Amino acid sequence: MNIHKYLNKAIEYFFYLFVVLLPWQTRWIWHQGYINGGLWEYGTFSVYITDFLFLVILFLSFFLKNRSGQKIGIFGPYLYGFFLVCFTSIFWTVNKDVSWYFIGRLLQALLLVWIVVRVNVKWSALAVFFILSGVVQAGLGIYQFFSQQVTANKWLGLAAHAPDVLGDFVVQTASGRFLRAYGSLPSPNILGGFLVVCLVFLICLIFYVYAHHPVRLWKVIAMATAFVVIFQGLIFTFSRSAWLALGSALISMLIMFLWQGDRLRLQVLTRVVVWIGLIIVFSVVLVPDVWQTRLAGSGRLENKSVEERGSGIGNSLEIISQNWTHGTGLGTYTQALRDFLPNRKSWEYQPVHLVYLLVAGEIGLFGAALLLLIIFEFFRKTLSRFKNRHRSFVSEGFLATSFSFLALLVVSLFDHYLWSLAFGLILFWLMFGLWVRQWLEEGHAGLINVLVDKLFHRES
Repeated sequence: MNIHKYLNKAIEYFFYLFVVLLPWQTRWIWHQGYINGGLWEYGTFSVYITDFLFLVILFLSFFLKNRSGQKIGIFGPYLYGFFLVCFTSIFWTVNKDVSWYFIGRLLQALLLVWIVVRVNVKWSALAVFFILSGVVQAGLGIYQFFSQQVTANKWLGLAAHAPDVLGDFVVQTASGRFLRAYGSLPSPNILGGFLVVCLVFLICLIFYVYAHHPVRLWKVIAMATAFVVIFQGLIFTFSRSAWLALGSALISMLIMFLWQGDRLRLQVLTRVVVWIGLIIVFSVVLVPDVWQTRLAGSGRLENKSVEERGSGIGNSLEIISQNWTHGTGLGTYTQALRDFLPNRKSWEYQPVHLVYLLVAGEIGLFGAALLLLIIFEFFRKTLSRFKNRHRSFVSEGFLATSFSFLALLVVSLFDHYLWSLAFGLILFWLMFGLWVRQWLEEGHAGLINVLVDKLFHRES
């Protein structure tokens, strides 16, 4: 084994560790932000434990030989252009320090795209580590829901939460306030989005096992247990955006498998839907009033949340109209909101709960258009893979990354953390990079299939 093989293995294992540690918010805050006399998370600068691991992976990646044919292709100019627009916002930003910090975060996220395309990462092994991470996070969330508390631990990056603390995420019903599951993440919605990605990877790993390996009892038990734990954890986040994202991914899978006539995956997906139904029935019986309040949106906090989101969209449109050419500067939306509404409490200055309005507000309409162009290319190239019915096989890795990224795009319509927070930014571009890698590999496999078909027909 030569040095490059050792190097590739080291990077691969470091990358798996990065995935496992990503949800843990252990950090050193080297600058605490304040706004209107209160704490300001979006002006706070931190170094996370995963940042050190990222730097190790990045450093080692520069010594790798480029994998044959593995280039980002058409996405390269889009990503370079998008980063350039974000970088130039530093010249007119309302807060240079905040923008420089967020430029560093965005650069880290985009470099992940380059890393995952360049290094040797097996999707099936990556799926296992996503699932393990999801089981730990969901298990912690289940414990938090039943104990109705989150105990602070600075070494694990955990902040304290309780149902009687104003500002913590709860579901308020006639029988009381119920704390939602956080895991180790800053909010239940963020945990919900992460668990959706883990579930999509798990479902595609089940496809992989049933199609390519002997189905052993221990494998069935392990996969079923992981599914029950992760989905139950997702239920206890009571994140409607995450539920909708998972539903969108599953419905899209169903439509594609029906269209392609993929009986094996349809059978597996049907069993998964049955498991989902049973877990939902159990959860509804366990806490019926919480379900009723959350789904109906009839509680006081539910109505307040809807009103705040509506007013947030209105405020964002005002900010965009005043800065539509260049935006307020990367990462500075909440400060621009303070300038627009100067007499609010610090915790009221939140990013708009729609990523594309947030991006347009910070870097202008041209920057938002570039992001939408990247997303458009994702849909176009994914559909072009799926619509070719002559292809005998669409890999499980391509399925996992495609539907995971689709789920995150659904989340981005209802929340801001995929752009405003370090974890969300990394998760978004990590999934995009993994999809690019699978798209490249799927294209190479498709070319081989075409050549084989031509050779077969020529000989016949």
